[in-house]
Formats: sequence, C-alpha cells, structure tokens
Amino acid sequence: MSKKRTQHIDEAIAKRVRELHKKHPQLGHDGIGRLLESEKIYVDSSELKAFLKSKNMKVAPTMEWRNSSDALSGFGAGLTKKGK
Repeated sequence: MSKKRTQHIDEAIAKRVRELHKKHPQLGHDGIGRLLESEKIYVDSSELKAFLKSKNMKVAPTMEWRNSSDALSGFGAGLTKKGK
C-alpha cells in the first residue's frame, strides 16, 4: 500500500478545517483528518493537531459530565459486597 502524499495546511485547507470543526465540534484531529481524506485532502496528523491547537479549536464534549461519575450516580453500587 502506498502512502498518500500529504499537503501543508494552506488557507484553503485551513478554511475547510474550520468549516468541518464548526459542523462536527465533537471530532478531534483524527476525525477531522478522516473527513479531509474522504475529500481527497491529505494532511499530516501532527500538523493538523498543532493547527487545531494553535487556533484554539477544542473538542466539544458529547454529553454533560457534571455529576455523572459512577460514584455519584450509584452505578454498580453493591456489586462488591460479599454474600449478596
């Protein structure tokens, strides 16, 4: 299998990355990289990661994490008690 030749992130690619991040804020650099590849745009994963970080594009959480830990929600309560 031949390795795809990667492109540097120029203004056109940067614009597309911003569009994809706005449309899919839950995706990180790997997910956005896969979307770019589906459009025949091949960028280096580490360059894309650095670009997203430099533009302060962070992954949006897909659920509310506040008070959702197993300890607080009671999930699995009583599973470690012997004899039950």
